[in-house]
Amino acid sequence: MWFKLIYIASFCILYVVSSPGGAPLTACDSMMPIHGGFQDQLGDLPVNVIIESIIISGQLISIRIEGTDILQSFGGFLIQAISENEELIGTFHLSENVRVINCRNISGSSATHTGSAQKTAVDIIWEAPITTELIVFNFFITIAGTFQTFWAKRRTSLQFVIPPSLVPTENPIIPIDPTLPIEEDLTIYDGCGDTKVCFGVPDNCYLGRMCDILGAVSYDNHNFTFELLAQDSHEYVAMGLSNTKSMGDSSVIECVRSDPYKSFASWTLGNVEAQRTTAQDYIELVEGMSINGRVYCKVQRKAFSAVKGVEFDLINNKYYLLLASGPLGEGNNIAKHENHGISFSPVQLTVPQYVRQNEPQNVFILIHGSFMIVSWIGLTSIGIVFARYFKKSWTNKKACGQDVWFIWHVICMFLSWTLTIAGFIVIFVYRGEWSTSAHAIIGCIVLGLTVIQPIGAVFRPDANSRSRSLFNWLHQAFGNITHALAVITIFFAVRFPEARLPHYTLYILAAFVSFYLIMHIIFTAVDIRGDMKRNKNSRTKNSKTMPFQIIQKTLLGFFIISMMIFVIALLLVFTLGFED
Repeated sequence: MWFKLIYIASFCILYVVSSPGGAPLTACDSMMPIHGGFQDQLGDLPVNVIIESIIISGQLISIRIEGTDILQSFGGFLIQAISENEELIGTFHLSENVRVINCRNISGSSATHTGSAQKTAVDIIWEAPITTELIVFNFFITIAGTFQTFWAKRRTSLQFVIPPSLVPTENPIIPIDPTLPIEEDLTIYDGCGDTKVCFGVPDNCYLGRMCDILGAVSYDNHNFTFELLAQDSHEYVAMGLSNTKSMGDSSVIECVRSDPYKSFASWTLGNVEAQRTTAQDYIELVEGMSINGRVYCKVQRKAFSAVKGVEFDLINNKYYLLLASGPLGEGNNIAKHENHGISFSPVQLTVPQYVRQNEPQNVFILIHGSFMIVSWIGLTSIGIVFARYFKKSWTNKKACGQDVWFIWHVICMFLSWTLTIAGFIVIFVYRGEWSTSAHAIIGCIVLGLTVIQPIGAVFRPDANSRSRSLFNWLHQAFGNITHALAVITIFFAVRFPEARLPHYTLYILAAFVSFYLIMHIIFTAVDIRGDMKRNKNSRTKNSKTMPFQIIQKTLLGFFIISMMIFVIALLLVFTLGFED
């Protein structure tokens, strides 16, 4: 009981006295209040920040922070002016409810509150630095509403300090420096991962701010703001929300290049067509423009909506994110996309984060895929050829009392069996649960047949048994069926984002299948021709009993080398995709 009272009293005291004289020097870099583990709020600043639009070198300006309907009063603040080179610039001056602190040992480089009393507005005086060159900068502001709620280090709009030489005598305007990047092209990236959910194409394009398509979502007061940006050669950009990992049945926001720019709500049908919905009241275009030729829109969407009979709750539910851009078709409708991306997993839009198309690198998937490629593309293919075409012609060579072909067949199949079992265990440990898909279902069938095959071989009938020929036929049939199903399973794996396999992997697999079948046809032709010659020799009592053996062994060497090339090619394609 006493412990609880002491804890509550301590909390109340901390609440009252916390930073009564303003932010401490330890908060200079992060601008983060040290408030007992409470977290930064989502969204933009809940206050209005009024700043003079034109700032001249050495000028004193007034920065007014005032409450809004969202946050009518606030207890504390911290403000800094930071240039594009991350330098603190200008000097803040003392005023009512305002004191200055010397962050980075620079006099007056920051301003903060003088008391913890709630304030509806505060006026801050800032002196612009003296300069002979144009300075580009932003004000960064932290607002503490109460002890539990604060918004840390929010950026204001872009500001300029103009040297006197660039100020016209009449109607001064902010000059445009052609050497500087256009800020509007970059503001969509601001807050990514901190205050926004950001999804870009291609993957990991955020770091260099070089996305061909970018969708950013921020959440504030039950409203979601979607920002969309596309490359300059396209006429529209669209972002969709889907319950499944497909382009079909998705609620989409379109941003269309026109005069003026327009935004539409639509619903995708299949992978191509997007049909604009009758109801458009759950979205509202806030801003639309061309930035450096790129399509850009800012659209607000309600948190709750019903589209085509499907309920969308953006606060509580997760959705796959879809991005697309391309040309316009007839009637100013969007045509088939020329660039697109889908998030690898559903996303909670209220949690700021970076979203990827591809699953982050996972060693379990890498091991599983590599084991299956080596097992079924390489080892099993070679093991089948040994058993099928060298049983009759390679019988004069023995090792440990067994024919050489049999030894190599057993080695290949045992290694394949081991890798298949190990690969299944690895992926099962990684997944931890059943996931219904063609890849999983056929894969389990392959696993079952793989386990049965060696058991049947151990209990095979004696060589002189009348049922031995039936066993041989069944063993060969089940082996070929298992091999074929395993290759089909690998084909299905290509479409999984987790595998991170490029589309051309299908061409490599198709080339493998074609080569494998052609080689079987050649082996079969040589085998039939050998049987014919062997039968002829037996009638003429010719001592040469193994015709075409050199040709068969040459073909075998070529086949093994080719299988190794296919295995290495697939492993390279597979493993290189995991370097991101």
